[in-house]
Amino acid sequence: MRHFIFAGQLLSLAMLFGCDEYSMSAAKDAAEAPGDYDSDADTDVDADVDDDQPGAEKEDDFLALKPAQTDVYVFIANPGRDTVTRVNVLTHAVDTTDVGRDPSMVLTTPDYQTAVVFNRGDDSVTILDANTLDAYEVDVRDNFNNMVMSPDDAGEWVVLWHDIDAEDDDDPAVTGLQSYNEASFVNVLTGDHFPMAVGFNPRAIEFTPDASLAVVVSDEYLALIDLLASDLSPDLVEVAEDPLDPPAAEEVIVSPDGTYAFVRQFGGTDLVVVDLLSHDVERIPVGNTPTDLDLSPDGSTAALVARGDEELWLFDVADPFSPAQVLDL
Repeated sequence: MRHFIFAGQLLSLAMLFGCDEYSMSAAKDAAEAPGDYDSDADTDVDADVDDDQPGAEKEDDFLALKPAQTDVYVFIANPGRDTVTRVNVLTHAVDTTDVGRDPSMVLTTPDYQTAVVFNRGDDSVTILDANTLDAYEVDVRDNFNNMVMSPDDAGEWVVLWHDIDAEDDDDPAVTGLQSYNEASFVNVLTGDHFPMAVGFNPRAIEFTPDASLAVVVSDEYLALIDLLASDLSPDLVEVAEDPLDPPAAEEVIVSPDGTYAFVRQFGGTDLVVVDLLSHDVERIPVGNTPTDLDLSPDGSTAALVARGDEELWLFDVADPFSPAQVLDL
């Protein structure tokens, strides 16, 4: 539990080293051109995003690079230098190692043994031994901008894809064709890479708690990937009633026992329930303008806000087709 004891130290060190490159650059610019420095440069918001639009959410802030931690180390990506800095929170020792071009994200495995770096500039991941900093690179598909890791202790899999909700003005220029339906699965232990088509506009990726199954939601499909198979491939389950004009699939959650996946679609009045064993698709009513789909901490209840009706809908995850409990807000 030491990572809780040192949480304050981790945050302070991450802020210090994560802002180091920006601080030096800003100071240099201020010295060379007094009065020209834009103090709001890092807080500008995309004017095209309408926070008042019902159902439209951006819960993650993609403007800041998040550090990753183990029980001893914190890892910070340095995009401008093509390096990752590792800080020991016990001794304050600092080590920096080269990775790929324009590293934009670092994740650490739950067992704290490995750090995985997504190199946005050269479409690769660097897999680092957290203790020795020994590293190797794995190439992935082009023009991705997001990465998640499986929840097993070894963090055996990372998945990368192009997330349209994570697009930013400083994204590298696209060379060639931009794929909007692919994902790259990389085995962190072996370095094996499995690229695959998962459906147009993949929106989110979830895993069953035992990390045996990955669930990728796109506007048309739920792609189910058996992570225990020797050769990964997607099993596509259609979730859109009109595949020619599908609504945006905004959220997906998976029941703790891996039985059901729940998909919230933009502008719908139904919650899509997919049986992950039989692949049957059913719909249950959820009121007007559903938003904010979440699981309770114990995983027994799915909660959803019907914003248009000002109601909170609660579903039994083990039996989602039983009558929902509806509370006025």
